Amino acid sequence: MKLTKIYEIRDNIKIFYAKYPIQIGFLIKFLICFASMLVINDMVGFKSVVNNIAADLLVSIFCMFLPVRLIAIVLSFVITYNLSGLSVYAALAMFAIYVVLYLMFFRFTPDLGMILVITPVLAHLNIAYCIPVIAGLMYSPVAIIPVVFGLLVYNVLNAVCLDSSWAVATEIDGVDLITSMSVDVIKNSTFLLMAVCFSAVLIVTFVIRRLSVNYSHYIAIGSGVLLNILVMLIGAYAFDLSKTISVLWVILGSVISLVIAVVADLFILTVDYARTERVQYEDDEYYYYVKAVPKIVIKAEADAARKDVKKPEVKPEPERKPVSKTEAIPLEGEEYKRLN
Repeated sequence: MKLTKIYEIRDNIKIFYAKYPIQIGFLIKFLICFASMLVINDMVGFKSVVNNIAADLLVSIFCMFLPVRLIAIVLSFVITYNLSGLSVYAALAMFAIYVVLYLMFFRFTPDLGMILVITPVLAHLNIAYCIPVIAGLMYSPVAIIPVVFGLLVYNVLNAVCLDSSWAVATEIDGVDLITSMSVDVIKNSTFLLMAVCFSAVLIVTFVIRRLSVNYSHYIAIGSGVLLNILVMLIGAYAFDLSKTISVLWVILGSVISLVIAVVADLFILTVDYARTERVQYEDDEYYYYVKAVPKIVIKAEADAARKDVKKPEVKPEPERKPVSKTEAIPLEGEEYKRLN
C-alpha cells in the first residue's frame, strides 16, 4: 500500500469523525469502559452482581454519557464494591487509596482522566508501553501523574488478586490482608521500575518531539520505545525481577506499542519535511528565525474543504420581453416632426 493511500484513509477517517464527533465520542468511551469492566471483573470479580456481561454493558452505557473525569470515579466504585465481596477492610483500604489519588489527580490533571482509565487496561494486556510515548507526543510532562496513578491502580488490583486466594484459604483477618497489600504495593519493585521507566520515556519523548529537527516525532517515538526496552531489561536484571518481568513480553509489547504509537502519530501530526521553508526577518528589537513545515494534505481532504466553502449566489437577470407592434406607442406632434 502506497503512503499516499494511507494518508487518504487517515483523512477520510478524520472527515468522518468531523461529521459525527458526538456519536463517535460516545462509542469510544463505551468501548474503553467495557474493556475496563472486563479487566476489573477478571482481576477482582468477587461480586456476581457486577461480574457478568449484562452489568458490564449497563455500566459502560451509563459511563459513555459522563465526562471523562467522572468515568474514573464510577469505575473506582465498581472496584470497591467488588472488593467488599472479599473483605470489607480491603474495600475500605481501596476506597481510601482512591480518595487520595483523585484529590491529587483532579488538582493537577483533571482533563487527562482517559489516561488514568486506559492505563490499567493496557497494563493487563502487557501493551501499556505505548502510553508514555503517546502521552509524550500529545501532552506535557504533567501527564506523568495519570500514567503513574494508572500503574498504581493496576498494581493494587494485582496485589489483591494475588493475595485473595491466600486470604480465603487461611481465613486470616482483613486487617492482615490490608497490611500485606500495602506492603506489596509500596515495596513492589516491578511497580517502581515501571513508574520510573514510564516517566523517563514520557519526558524523553516530549523533549525530542519539540526539537527543531526533521522527523522529530518519529525520532521521539523510536527513542522512547528503545529507552523503554533498555530500562525494563536492565532494571529486571538489576533487581532480579525475572519472575515478574518477561524479556519476551517486554520486547513484544514494545514492538506492538511502537506500531500503536506510529498509527496514533498519523492522526496527531503528519508534515511534509521536503517542503520545509526557513524565514528570517527582524524588527527594531529582535531577529526572527522561523521554520515552517507544511502539513500533508491529500486530495480527499482538500476536496472536502472545498465543498464546505459556499459559493456566492448569483441572481439571474430578469428576461427582457420584446415590444410587439401592437404595444408600440405612436409618435405624435413635435416628436414625429423632429424625427422626420
